Amino acid sequence: MAILHSLLRYGLPVLTAMFALTGTFVHAADPAIGPGDILKIEVYEEPELSMEVVVSASGDFSYPLLERVDAGGHSAHSLARSMEQLLRDKRFLRFPSVNVTLTKQRNSVVTLSGSIGKPGIYPLMPGTRLREFLADYGGIADENAGPAIVIQKSDGTALRIRHGDLYSEKPEIREKNNPILEPGDEIIIPKSDVFYVSGSVRSPSKYNIDREITVRDAIATAGGCTLESGNAIFWQRINSEGKRETIVFDKRQLAEQDPQLLQSVGPGDLIYVSMADSFFVGGYVQAPGEFHYEKDMTLSRAVAMAGDRQEFSSTRITIVRENPKGERTVERYDLKTIRNGKERDPLVQPGDIITVGGGFLAFSSKVRKLLPISLPWSFLNDY
Repeated sequence: MAILHSLLRYGLPVLTAMFALTGTFVHAADPAIGPGDILKIEVYEEPELSMEVVVSASGDFSYPLLERVDAGGHSAHSLARSMEQLLRDKRFLRFPSVNVTLTKQRNSVVTLSGSIGKPGIYPLMPGTRLREFLADYGGIADENAGPAIVIQKSDGTALRIRHGDLYSEKPEIREKNNPILEPGDEIIIPKSDVFYVSGSVRSPSKYNIDREITVRDAIATAGGCTLESGNAIFWQRINSEGKRETIVFDKRQLAEQDPQLLQSVGPGDLIYVSMADSFFVGGYVQAPGEFHYEKDMTLSRAVAMAGDRQEFSSTRITIVRENPKGERTVERYDLKTIRNGKERDPLVQPGDIITVGGGFLAFSSKVRKLLPISLPWSFLNDY
């Protein structure tokens, strides 16, 4: 009996430690530990270290000597081996022998995240369906919610359900797309990326990107241009190099299926349709934006309406203008010489694009319509 007792007292922990050092062996059938699980921890001949613990939402739990133990992703078997290693490494026990039992898995818990009224981890009653569960915890509360609900299963698979199908007026569609939830499910309602359309369109607003959408489609989504719209269309975006820019188009390109307007809109993009009888002042001014055209409006007055030049900006001014033939021309002036009376103060025309301090690359007068022109990102910050 003494020999048997010695074997149990010293031999078994030594063997356990030896196997632990060779690596953790987790059977595929061993369930992974997750938030809400209740674990029974037993340490051989250490009753003060034997206890039941509840895994927190972050996947760990409080434990004497070790303070916080990370259980996320472990099975009961691998967690026991990990705890033995920690107790041994920290010199609390020479030959620790730990047994972990998963007494109640996830307590029939479902996780809610994303665009939901009350994100969190909640108990699941048997037989509860998706729509009823969402209603109990605030429903889909974010107007930026994407078009689909994702149910991530504990086995790694996922189920996607459209909002419209879950709340369809047709009972058969509602029933088909209202599954019974299972313990460990994670319900994710992703936020949709949005773009903005403003200015002279029929329905200026922000819109969800639920598919690939072009600049032309985006304007159509906002109801198209109004009768009062001007010729200039501005697309504010971040380009493929990660740089901020604004691209300018001519409204007539919409009807011509111009390839430039068939580029895809990205998250946060702003498309602005100008008003007729207006002009634009951008670049290094205090208040860039669109301004109502008035008769006999001069260049210096237009710059003053935009708050005048910023400190340390250049006095160079560029006007991009469309001539009667539909061609884009570029005119350059110096504000200092204009204000000193050494150069005439030119009149502004409706549709003019005035840039202070930055300027545009010159375009040939033979260029028909508008080529995309990069503007400073600050050009339309107020829209």
